[in-house]
Amino acid sequence: MTNTINRHHFTNFLNSGALLRWGDSWHLFWGLSDKIPIGPESVKSNGIYSCDYVNKQFFHQNFENFAILDKSEFGALLREYKTKLLSHKGHRFLLSPQWEEIDKTPFSESFCRIKKAISEGKIQKAVPFNFQFGHVTTLSGNQGLTSEHKLQLLARLIEADKSLIPYAQWDENNGFMGVTPELFFSIEDQVLTTMALAATSDKKVPREVFLNDPKELKEHQLVIADIQEKLKSFGTLAVGESYVFELPHLNHLRTDIQVKLDAHIDFYKILQTLHPTSALGIYPNNEYWKEFIQLPLQNLRAGFGAPWGFHLNGSCFFVVGIRRLEWMGSSIRIPAGCGVVELSDLDKECAEVERKINSVKKMFFPQEEIIPAVTEKEISVHE
Repeated sequence: MTNTINRHHFTNFLNSGALLRWGDSWHLFWGLSDKIPIGPESVKSNGIYSCDYVNKQFFHQNFENFAILDKSEFGALLREYKTKLLSHKGHRFLLSPQWEEIDKTPFSESFCRIKKAISEGKIQKAVPFNFQFGHVTTLSGNQGLTSEHKLQLLARLIEADKSLIPYAQWDENNGFMGVTPELFFSIEDQVLTTMALAATSDKKVPREVFLNDPKELKEHQLVIADIQEKLKSFGTLAVGESYVFELPHLNHLRTDIQVKLDAHIDFYKILQTLHPTSALGIYPNNEYWKEFIQLPLQNLRAGFGAPWGFHLNGSCFFVVGIRRLEWMGSSIRIPAGCGVVELSDLDKECAEVERKINSVKKMFFPQEEIIPAVTEKEISVHE
């Protein structure tokens, strides 16, 4: 295992790698092993940990090498490799996806079934989602993203706003890159740090109005309650004040939470306990889960909304897998969801999902003209 990276390493990294920015440090991993399902007797060690959302199945991948770089070092490496790659290949092929129109039917069905479950008292909140699908055409045919394409996306990741957490993983044919605003949890020096992140507003909604909107507060407070219930047995909780968390294209309500752990606790036990939080699942977490995972599109979600991150030499850092671009060969998609409570309105929630999808497109494809997903008529204090 090494903490340096050269051009040969970077070639391997582009072929099959992972990254996550933690604070000001860019953690790069390559030489990843195959995914291994984690069982009760599995040894938890250094590696990348991912989760299949619906089945709640966790996976572990070891890595042969890693490097920790600052932004200037990572940026210089990207520029150097890009220059040599394009000079060698003699062309530049910009990644410009062809997008399909978003099909609102599956989301509408999920929304209606969730609202019915809420009215029947089965749950208080659930999070449906939708995709925008598309495809890319490369000079080599439909073989997925090239090294040039990955460099293009990485160049966008490195410029991500400080409020967002860049994260990514890919192999020769499949992968994802994203800029999540949501920390699942981190552990350092026996202190667990997490957050409740729920409720979304358009940038046009005044902060004070958003922070005091009954529908948004209800959605947010359910997430806080869910996290408190799940973590209270691990140690002493400190729950901060809720505030408006401003992102480049959207705002959220956020509450920071810390737990001073009573004893050394296996991070995997906390992963199992926290997932799924009601920020991306249901509240309360009860038998309705069996119905929830049968809603439209759930069989396609894979790791969307699930924890993803790494354990490295005693520390761990996991994010919630949202605000991301996913690809499988030449097929691409962007998933996004929203919290539904008793006061939720279908048109407004559809608009919120589209704004989240558009925020990802603006991040990775600034050359595209993004059609607004919401009209002035739809904007209200409830968004």
